[in-house]
Amino acid sequence: MKKIKQLTSIVALAIGTFLSALPARAQNVGTTPQHYLQIDYIKPVPGKRADYIRMERELWKSIHQARVAAGNIVSWKLYSVSFPNGDSLEYEYVTVTELPSWAALEEPYKGIDAEKILGADKAKDSRTGYATRKMVRRDTVRLDLATDNFSKSANTLLSVHFIKPLPGKANDFMKIQREYFLPMNNAAAEANGGATSWAAALVRYTDHSDQSYSHVSFNGSASFTQMDSAMPADLQSTWNIKFQTYGPLLETSRTKVRNELWRLVDQTVGSVKR
Repeated sequence: MKKIKQLTSIVALAIGTFLSALPARAQNVGTTPQHYLQIDYIKPVPGKRADYIRMERELWKSIHQARVAAGNIVSWKLYSVSFPNGDSLEYEYVTVTELPSWAALEEPYKGIDAEKILGADKAKDSRTGYATRKMVRRDTVRLDLATDNFSKSANTLLSVHFIKPLPGKANDFMKIQREYFLPMNNAAAEANGGATSWAAALVRYTDHSDQSYSHVSFNGSASFTQMDSAMPADLQSTWNIKFQTYGPLLETSRTKVRNELWRLVDQTVGSVKR
């Protein structure tokens, strides 16, 4: 009997340790579906930049708006890559489509009829419009952690970090994301009325073979002014103290592949709340 009790205690401890190591959102699988982002990296054809933007804003956006109304997607956003920039870059624009679940990828255009939405002539124009741009690649990422306001925040500016955990350090990296960055950014978002947001995502699928990153994090801001503003002094002091613990762990758990700044060009409205 004594041995049985000891074995039960060991099993319970092992299960508790395993659960505590999981990302916070992962423990809610089955009750709160995880959201996904489809990120399309786009390069306009030389001389066709204005035509491409017109297609996105005047035609394709209407179709995405219908997808929001149908519940197929949460939102769609078009961003320009502000930094770095230049014609020599691999891509210059990014579209971010948020889906309410993995199952939503099954029929992302379910019930959508382009001719009914745009009319026959514009629907034909929308199909030929694909010649105005090159789809460089697509990432499908899972939002593992996000501030409460991420989906409904303005996210006019996104500071985007492409990250690769160091070998054997993925758990340490996620521990920092879960225990430090998530609560800190939730506190900051609450303090500034939701003008900032944050999310951490795992690249679940990508259509390019040379994947130099496996995680992407997003810091959203409503404006350049908001992006540069400091947290209230009391919050800053609290989180600076905590960073003394998490900072060294962060530096030894991951490498930053690159950082980019995306600026919102256009978006759907009435996005579904998280």
